[in-house]
Amino acid sequence: MPLTKLNLRPKVTIVVMCVVLIAMTGAVLVAYRSMRDAIIRENQRSADSVAGGLAAAAEVPLAVGDREELRRLAGFSLKANGLTHVRFIGHGGGDIVRLDDLASPDAGAADQIVGSAEVRVTTHDANDLDIFDEAPGRSQPSTEKKRIATVEVGMQTSAVRERLEALQRAFARIVAAAGLVIGTVLWLLAGAWTRRLDRLVDASQRMARGELEFPLDDARHDEIGRLTGAFESMRVAVRDRDEAARRFSETLQEQVRVRTHDLEEAMLAAQAANRAKSDFLANMSHEIRTPMTAILGFAELLNDPEQPPDARRENVETINRSGQHLLSVINDILDLSKIEAGRMTVEPVPCSPVSIIEDVISLMRVRASEKGLELDVVYGSAMPRTIRSDPGRLRQILINLVGNAVKFTQQGRVAIHARVDAASERMIVGVEDTGIGIAPESLGMLFRPFSQSDSSMSRRFGGTGLGLAIGKRFAELLGGSLSVRSTPGQGSEFTLEVQTGPLGACELITGQVVEQEAACAPAAPSPTLEGVRVLLAEDGVDNQRLIAHHLRKSGATVEIAENGRLACDAAAAAKAGGRPFDLILMDMQMPEMDGYAAATALRTRGDRTPIVALTAHALVGDRDKCMAAGCTDYLTKPVNRTDLIARCRKWATEGNAGRRRAA
Repeated sequence: MPLTKLNLRPKVTIVVMCVVLIAMTGAVLVAYRSMRDAIIRENQRSADSVAGGLAAAAEVPLAVGDREELRRLAGFSLKANGLTHVRFIGHGGGDIVRLDDLASPDAGAADQIVGSAEVRVTTHDANDLDIFDEAPGRSQPSTEKKRIATVEVGMQTSAVRERLEALQRAFARIVAAAGLVIGTVLWLLAGAWTRRLDRLVDASQRMARGELEFPLDDARHDEIGRLTGAFESMRVAVRDRDEAARRFSETLQEQVRVRTHDLEEAMLAAQAANRAKSDFLANMSHEIRTPMTAILGFAELLNDPEQPPDARRENVETINRSGQHLLSVINDILDLSKIEAGRMTVEPVPCSPVSIIEDVISLMRVRASEKGLELDVVYGSAMPRTIRSDPGRLRQILINLVGNAVKFTQQGRVAIHARVDAASERMIVGVEDTGIGIAPESLGMLFRPFSQSDSSMSRRFGGTGLGLAIGKRFAELLGGSLSVRSTPGQGSEFTLEVQTGPLGACELITGQVVEQEAACAPAAPSPTLEGVRVLLAEDGVDNQRLIAHHLRKSGATVEIAENGRLACDAAAAAKAGGRPFDLILMDMQMPEMDGYAAATALRTRGDRTPIVALTAHALVGDRDKCMAAGCTDYLTKPVNRTDLIARCRKWATEGNAGRRRAA
């Protein structure tokens, strides 16, 4: 089996054992070689020692040439020292005597240990002593020691081989024992390692199955211990992460449930709003078409020459009443669009709350009398002569509340309760009726746009369903609130609260005093425009005739221009002729040059004549657009005659005063 396919335990054991055995083998070989060389050197020294002793014993026999004695010495030494052979070699290299132990197993072996020693003697005539030398020449006498022969002995190597073989066996046993011990230790040690690693493998498998509640404890500070500690840290981190993920999942599921519930409610609300808008559009169609039908129908009746004057007058009143109702519907829609766009503002000014309430009562008294209803006002405290509020918006809210009370009350009474709270600087006006009342489940949608408490109400009583929504928004803009309490079949009470501003220095009056003052006050004279020159820039022929008629009836001189360019030319010509216009009425949408461009051109030329914009645009931002073009004031169509004359009088007077100051 390839090594790469083995488990860690045998793999580590085999690899380490191989390394250890290689190292031990090398060490044993070195030790064996060293010991073998020592044994060989020891035997070599022994052989040299034997040869030296034999050389010393053979000096005399060699000196006298006694071969028998040399053989006897050689034979004795051969037996006594276990030699394989003994040679006495002459000076010339030839054997003097040679004895071999033919029975020795090492006889003739090439690996014998050979020892040698030289035989030297001191003589006066070396030639006399060299009796065994076959060389013919003679040397000169000398007193020095001369080598006369060499003794060579051969040692038996069987004993050496036996020692070396014994040494090899000993080393083999040592290596085997050491390998066994080391292998066992490695096996046990690798087993301990692998058991610790197996715990990590088991832990990883348990983690893969999602089991995280099992502590790993390894107190040893080696690499596996550190690995176990790191694995334990990872387990704890994964457990904490999974726990956090589980909690987050539960939270997310709860959020999804809440969001789903909210979306369902929002969807239901959107569907309800969509249905309400559909109902509103259908109701708007009814509310617009009904007065329009009356206007067109009675206008057609006016063309009948056989109608008596009383019938004609009644027809005109019907047309006027239907037109006012149609204008009221359109104004409600425009007011709501301004409120929804956040562009509706109020202008708090000093105004009389009692006068506003009395005006509303005066407007609604005829309708209440026609239905046989009592219409009363009760002041719960002394009322301030003036408060700081927006009189137009306050009057609009009260007209809607009192009008609804009269509309939905068939018998009984409608009462207005008014009082002020000086501590909180608020005025509280309650409108109470004995009408049909409102079901509790319908109160929540009462102040929503396009909604009525019962869709059948619009069919029975009419109305757009915008009045209360607009009234509530106006009340909030005035720093107060609008609320309702109602019991079906018994009636309703709407409570309006508005801020009054500081009341400490205000003069307090009672309702009776106000009524007396209102009754005694002389009627305001109608404003006239005698001597006022007006330039009317209007492209619509019908509007030219109507507005010019109102102005001329009030005494004004009117010149008509059909577009902005003609208006600029007429203004320049009048100024050049020394008779400038006192006032310019400017329609903002005309051919060739519209009113915006004409007003800008006049102001660019330095013309300071007051310019009052006449426009059918009454949406958010239209007034600001007119003022930015250079207009002085702003009137929306259809134009009310009283407002038209009053506004013309105001600006014609101020324009003349300005010219006199400039002159």
